Amino acid sequence: EALIYTLAVLYIIDFFLLALFLGILIRENLRTRKSMPIVAWIAVFFSLLCIFRIVFLFLLVQEQFEDNSLAEYALFEIPTFILFTIVIMANGFWRKLSRKSAFFVNDTDMQLWGAVLVAIVLIWLLYAVVLIIYSEVILDGFEEESPCPGRVAASNEDQEEATRTLSIVYQ
Repeated sequence: EALIYTLAVLYIIDFFLLALFLGILIRENLRTRKSMPIVAWIAVFFSLLCIFRIVFLFLLVQEQFEDNSLAEYALFEIPTFILFTIVIMANGFWRKLSRKSAFFVNDTDMQLWGAVLVAIVLIWLLYAVVLIIYSEVILDGFEEESPCPGRVAASNEDQEEATRTLSIVYQ
């Protein structure tokens, strides 16, 4: 439990630093009337990632997922897909910067941002597919039956192996 609390506190510190960075950035942009630099959008998504990890870790340590494995898996995997989104956005920003010397979001190339948007939508559709597979195949496919009910807990090794395989496949 101490390790989980420590990790949650580290995510809180990261979130605080990102919020401070974004606050300073917004204040400076309002003062100078410039548009937001592209790194601001990546910081927003990292802040979102921190929020999901903080919530997950505090719910995990308080054992709020005992009866709902799907909710635990969904909340655990959201930051992975947020990272996929950040990588796609960073690639889009890199392509934009390699084409022009524009450092602000308002100088957009519609074809590039259309492709980035389509890629992000596909990533989140993949998230929905992964959740459906986890729910319908993995959770429903492994019933918890113990050879000695009331004494020995059912083994979940097969379910853990199937979950690990699913994670490897989509990553």
